[in-house]
Amino acid sequence: MKNIFEIILLVVAIPVMILNLLGSVVGGIWLAVLGNWGLVGKGLLLLIGGAWMCSIPLLLTFPIAALSVLAAERGHKVFAGIAGTLSILMTNVVIGLWCLGIFGYFLSYETHRNTIPILLWTYAVAIGPWSYMASKEQGGDWSGIMVVFAQLGLIGAMVAYGIFGSSFETAAIVFGCFLVVNIILQAIVAFLTISEVIKMNNYYEMKVRRYQTSSVNEDEILDG
Repeated sequence: MKNIFEIILLVVAIPVMILNLLGSVVGGIWLAVLGNWGLVGKGLLLLIGGAWMCSIPLLLTFPIAALSVLAAERGHKVFAGIAGTLSILMTNVVIGLWCLGIFGYFLSYETHRNTIPILLWTYAVAIGPWSYMASKEQGGDWSGIMVVFAQLGLIGAMVAYGIFGSSFETAAIVFGCFLVVNIILQAIVAFLTISEVIKMNNYYEMKVRRYQTSSVNEDEILDG
């Protein structure tokens, strides 16, 4: 399963990296040339403080994730799976609210002249904090995967709005579909991981009991 996610990351890495560059550089410069300095300034402030703002609601997911790990270690598969899925769901809700909030806010300044640079700048501001946090997280494969789905979802929303002329609501649904797929995939992987942890714990407990039983038998023979 992990290999599948790695393949997904490789397939989308190049176009996403190009869009990241276009969004932050081309979009910002384009808006500045059009005289939309206010949008550029607000975007820079959100890029700088976005990671801190997003990390605050994410703190609520930490104790839930810890409960999932503790339950898995104690063999409570169902509870561990529910807690892990809830943590994944909450994280994706925060990502969705941030990205759609930025998307809707910047589009409120849209005119017929600045649609494309606003979409590019919106993408950079919405994704930037999440990319930064994922890059700083040790062993952050899961965080990186969530960011990839957020990127793909936002690209889909931008295409729906900017190319097909869809409404903001429709674009938001497109974005949400990508997050739903991400939640389902990560929940499946979480359950598989929990099952493997419980299986390994049971195996080691069985080995310990056999060793203890063998030691007791040897002691009884020696005493006899």
